[in-house]
Amino acid sequence: MEGLLLHVIETLDRQFKWAIMQLAQKDFDLERYVDLSSFSDRIETLSYRVFMPDLKGFVPNVYDPTIAEACLKFRHIYRRAKGIYIFTDMRGRVAENSRNRPINEVHTIQWEVKQHAKKS
Repeated sequence: MEGLLLHVIETLDRQFKWAIMQLAQKDFDLERYVDLSSFSDRIETLSYRVFMPDLKGFVPNVYDPTIAEACLKFRHIYRRAKGIYIFTDMRGRVAENSRNRPINEVHTIQWEVKQHAKKS
């Protein structure tokens, strides 16, 4: 485990104070959105701890218009994949494509089938 864990384990309270300080230094909602997403990726409990006490204050950072801006600037703010995407044209190559994901443990599988309405 050496090298995989920090030498010092910080309390959630101390991490919360550090996170709030980091967010306060940001000038733009998009920057705060990126940080909040990063907290969620690394320590989900911390992201809720930061978000919940000031829900009204953080909504602009995680909702419109910031989300619209995040979508437009996605290629600039993208940090890491949270999963893999499998499309119908990959039929028969799911195992091959899943090897591209560097994590062996599967946490969630979501299957979504979109049906398109046809005009008659």
